[in-house]
Amino acid sequence: MHNSVVSVSKASVGLVAGLCLSAISALAADIPGSAAVNGPLGFSGGTLKGEYWKRPVNTIFTDGVGVPAHRIDVQINGFGPPTGTFVASNFVYLGNDLTAVRTWLGADSVTYSGVNSNLDDGAFRLKGFVNVTAPGTINLGTTSDDGARITIAGIDISNGDNGHGDETHDGDANFEAAGLYPIEITYFNGDWTSDGNNHSLNPDPGVHGGANFHLRVAGADVTPARAGIFHPVAPPRLVSTTLVAPANTPWAYNDTTLAGTSLHGTGWE
Repeated sequence: MHNSVVSVSKASVGLVAGLCLSAISALAADIPGSAAVNGPLGFSGGTLKGEYWKRPVNTIFTDGVGVPAHRIDVQINGFGPPTGTFVASNFVYLGNDLTAVRTWLGADSVTYSGVNSNLDDGAFRLKGFVNVTAPGTINLGTTSDDGARITIAGIDISNGDNGHGDETHDGDANFEAAGLYPIEITYFNGDWTSDGNNHSLNPDPGVHGGANFHLRVAGADVTPARAGIFHPVAPPRLVSTTLVAPANTPWAYNDTTLAGTSLHGTGWE
């Protein structure tokens, strides 16, 4: 949330039929098919689960890009229950240190439940799943002030996890197979407001920094159409089971005795 503005542009890729898929990239993070929690879905999504934490003054580390213990996703895992929760569908949030979280969330504020604190010393996590309909590459990234990180199945895709002004960090994810993959997007807004204990070293109480976040797909802010690849939960999976019994063992079902050696059933988990 510095007052300076820096733009760092990285490679982006083209779209195929609006699905944000391109050919496999050699300079990307490989996502194995085994990381999928389900097969690809045949319907569009558009939201992720959102969480917000208001932290004590100047307690969020801002050097996660180079210090694994200070990664914002690692820090959030130790923050305890969130200050508030919401449904993320807008994916572009703009403001400054003193902006109230409901104001910052814009249209998503109607889904917010929790304390309406501000963005100073704030952290956010968006999580859910990305639906990949065919093997290929999806370009994902953020423009943020301060830091942000994107992981898929725990694998880093985009890393701008340090204190800075508006910076763009894009990365390619090579999906080796179609499927539904877990995604986590974390963002923090450090303490740059002059509240007596902050990073700015400026005693002027009117000095504060920006607090901006943009989720990007295929080199641009995500659109509602492109957001359709995101799903907040994985649907239950249809599973089948065959029950085997010794030969010539009768089965009883609804008071009717059936001869056979197995039954085949399906269910959801």
